[in-house]
Amino acid sequence: MKKLFWSVIFVFIALGQSQGLAKSAKKQPQKPTVDEELRLKPGDEEGNELKSLKAELLISRSDERALSQLKKLMAKYKGTAMEASLHFRLAELYMRRSKTATFFEVHRDNTNVVKFTPVATKSTSSKGWLQKAVDTYDTIEKKFTHFRDMDLVLFNSAFARQILGQEKPAIQRYRRLVEDFSSSPLVPDCHLAIGESLFASRSFQAAFEEFQKIRKFNDTRVYPYGLYKGAWALYNLHEPAKGLSQLEEVVSYSKNSTENDARRLDLTREALDDMVLFFEDVKKPSEGVSYFRTQGGDTRASDLVLKLGKLYQRHGRFNHLEIVYNDLISVTPLAPERPQMHKDLLDGFEALKKRDKAVVQLESIAVLCDSDSTWFKAQKNNEDLDSCRNIQQESGKLYSSKWHREWKKSATPELSLHARRAYEALLTHSQNLDGEDKIRYNYAELLFQEKEFRRASLQYSKSANLTKDATLRHDAAYGALVSLEKAVADKWSDQDEREFARIAGDYLKLNPNGHFVTDVRFKKAFIAYEKGRFDEAGPQLKILATQFSNTDRGRKSAQLYLDVLNIQKNFAGLRDESFAFYKMASFDSNSRVQFKKIHEQASFTVIQNLENEKKYHEAMESYLAFIKEDTHSGLADKALYNAIRCANTAGDIENATKLSERLISDYPDSTYRIELSRTLVTLYEAQARLGDAADSLVRLSQLDSQSKWANLLAGADYKALNNEWSQASQIYNQLVSQAGNTHEGRVALERLEALAEKNRQWEKAQKMLSQIRDERVQPQSSLASIKIAQRAFDEGDDAKAFSLAKQTVAMKNENKVSIRAVAQARLIQGKILEKEFDRAGIKATPERLSFVLAIKTEKLENAQKAFQETISFGDRQTSIEALVRLAKCYAKYTEALSHIEAPANAPEEDRKKFLREIENLAVPIEEKSAETLAMAMKQAKDMQLHDDTIVTIQAALNRLSKKKMYGQTVVDLATPENTLPVVN
Repeated sequence: MKKLFWSVIFVFIALGQSQGLAKSAKKQPQKPTVDEELRLKPGDEEGNELKSLKAELLISRSDERALSQLKKLMAKYKGTAMEASLHFRLAELYMRRSKTATFFEVHRDNTNVVKFTPVATKSTSSKGWLQKAVDTYDTIEKKFTHFRDMDLVLFNSAFARQILGQEKPAIQRYRRLVEDFSSSPLVPDCHLAIGESLFASRSFQAAFEEFQKIRKFNDTRVYPYGLYKGAWALYNLHEPAKGLSQLEEVVSYSKNSTENDARRLDLTREALDDMVLFFEDVKKPSEGVSYFRTQGGDTRASDLVLKLGKLYQRHGRFNHLEIVYNDLISVTPLAPERPQMHKDLLDGFEALKKRDKAVVQLESIAVLCDSDSTWFKAQKNNEDLDSCRNIQQESGKLYSSKWHREWKKSATPELSLHARRAYEALLTHSQNLDGEDKIRYNYAELLFQEKEFRRASLQYSKSANLTKDATLRHDAAYGALVSLEKAVADKWSDQDEREFARIAGDYLKLNPNGHFVTDVRFKKAFIAYEKGRFDEAGPQLKILATQFSNTDRGRKSAQLYLDVLNIQKNFAGLRDESFAFYKMASFDSNSRVQFKKIHEQASFTVIQNLENEKKYHEAMESYLAFIKEDTHSGLADKALYNAIRCANTAGDIENATKLSERLISDYPDSTYRIELSRTLVTLYEAQARLGDAADSLVRLSQLDSQSKWANLLAGADYKALNNEWSQASQIYNQLVSQAGNTHEGRVALERLEALAEKNRQWEKAQKMLSQIRDERVQPQSSLASIKIAQRAFDEGDDAKAFSLAKQTVAMKNENKVSIRAVAQARLIQGKILEKEFDRAGIKATPERLSFVLAIKTEKLENAQKAFQETISFGDRQTSIEALVRLAKCYAKYTEALSHIEAPANAPEEDRKKFLREIENLAVPIEEKSAETLAMAMKQAKDMQLHDDTIVTIQAALNRLSKKKMYGQTVVDLATPENTLPVVN
């Protein structure tokens, strides 16, 4: 504001000087060539500075000559009427010299100016010249009181004093001019100068009153300036509404004045600019757009609203800023200032942490600055377009990086989204974006971290192809590959594979010596492998395996290549290639061990294929050759086992036996030993080598702990079959001693007992049977018990036999007891009781006959009970014998009854009666005998017995059927033998 004032004052001085020159001298014509030489050129700052210097030097020299001439004139016309005018002209020259001195003072630090005029620059003093001018003006005031231009003398003197800081005497002269020369055209300028002085001293009310006095001079140049300064005085008096109204007058006056007279002072711009400050305190933000459109028109409204917004922004009134900007944008969407408005809104929303709105503003800026946007096409000033692009790029870079950086710290999803939108706005709409390669890389990093792998891959790829930074180019190109791999997740479509091939090619082209060249080449081959294009993948993998055998990728390539051969079932190739890799010393030891293993497995598979093709002899020989190549191979025992199988399948029992013995001998830890030991038993059996079979079983008992006793028992049995009784007995005894409580131990005891019986070692056998019986393990216990009882019965010791048989019968309810043994035991008892029945005679006197007959009947009942119980056990063969014996008992009882005679001395009638009673007693028993025999016959036929049992029973039945009456003798006729014809 102060600068504006002094600019106005200098205009007035220039006008005064021109007036003085007009009075004192005629204008000197200038040469056109000099004018052209000193004319300033836009943009040539250094050249214009030198031209200004030349101009000042020319003026200074002209002033020096004028001053020299003027002093001569003053001496010549001293005391004349011209003396006062000459003094006035001298003061003006001093003022002019002061201005030139000021120029050199300002440029005192400029090396070009100092170099050009070192003396003038260092020696000049503007204040010195001003003081001379003041002294000269004072001389005129004192000596020439009636000088015709005294008002101009007073004004210039006051003005010079103000520059020198002599404020009080300056104001005195301004007031004197107003009072003494009220009709002078300089009066409004004096009011203005006084008002400025009061304003500077913060006497705002007095300053306002002084400025208001200029209202009387509405046709002067300073009139609008007085209104303008008055408005500021009101503002400082806290009356912004009145001040704003006065600024409106300035605008209105300036607009009308410049339309009528272009020479009038135009303060429209200044007033409009200052209105922004006044408006903030006076009006609502919603009135801003319409107000400034009214005051400044559409051409200035955008700029003024922008300034108002910045003012709101500076004062923390962001909601006001938002209102005025949004209003202006809706009214004038093509305003050049629009990008800046969006930026201010962006910054404001960011300050308030309203990032969802901030990012919208950022995107709006990006759309505006796009060369295809309506706003962009409507702009006529390239500077506005450049400004838009600068705002867009600077804001985009700032906020994308800022939000990205903050997201890394907090991992807030919203921040990630905002950062992504910021990156997208910046990269989508920018042209010639400085640092685009790094920006795209950072955007790709964010996408990658957010698992947007496919989009990340695209941005990495673009960054790699844009940048000239070797490190960034490498990382970006590789990032594109890694991102695509992540996006695909091992499910490669044809399109994905083509994209991978493209970016892999970029990586290899842009980074021929890149750290991941091997990995990229490997991945290309690996994708082909995963897609099942083995003919394509195989050669690539083989090359990688060979070239980079000392790296992880080389080793992996070798493994995959071998896997390709395996998948293709090229086992011969797999065998040969794995062996070639095994021979390469550049592979690490672990890999070589693996390759050797693969080689062995492939070789093994080739041989298995021969076996599958039923080329058993060739397969067997190949298996044996495989073992010969490496007897310590992990597959050696399996190869030998397979060779044995081939020999068996081919019927080569001899070779199968030899190879089985070899495997068991040479490979003691083989899992096939147990199986082959069992197989050898079969092989030995087939060759009738029972002793070898027995030895194999004994050996098998040592290998197979779970079946140890069973195998040992079988081995002993084979020894027995091979008549190696001594060794068999040793094994049986071992079993009895070490496994007596097991099934095998008990069987072994049975075997020993049978052997003792065979060797007629009855006492030894008896002890063993007693041991078996006493163990109470069924059915062995009951079977041993019946043997002991049967032995006693056979030896005729009926009492002992009956007692032992009783022990056997007592076992009938035990689990798994032998029913036959129990039945046989009861049968023995029945036989003994039958003997007692047979021994009981019935010959007696009539007085004792009933007693004797009762005894006989009792003995019959005892035998009958024993035989019936025998039958009840359900053992058919034993039951048949019991039935036959029971039938015989009935028959013998009937026979005995038939031999009873009636008492000789009894009457005949009594004798007949006696015999009838005896017959009545015998008949039912005789019928029972027949029934019992019939039952025995039925069971014998059901069992389909092929001995003489059925014939014997039938004969007994025949005898019974031939009896016509009780006591009648039946003659048995022998069946005639067959007589064979004699062949002559």
